[in-house]
Amino acid sequence: MRYAITEIEKAKTYGFTTFGHKTNGDLICINENELINAPTMSGTLEERVTALEAELLSDSEAKIVMLNLLAKNN
Repeated sequence: MRYAITEIEKAKTYGFTTFGHKTNGDLICINENELINAPTMSGTLEERVTALEAELLSDSEAKIVMLNLLAKNN
């Protein structure tokens, strides 16, 4: 599974909510299945990630990023 980490406000413009997602400050983590199935987005997975101004990360990479952000905010 791969994940995109993006700003919550950017994700909201495409209909994503924070409910059921890992968040940290103003960031949200969205999985690839949600991105592909989002009716408000079009294009390939990579194009959708670009639209969110995010980077596609592996499970372990996304965990590291979110944990590092948590450590910085505490």
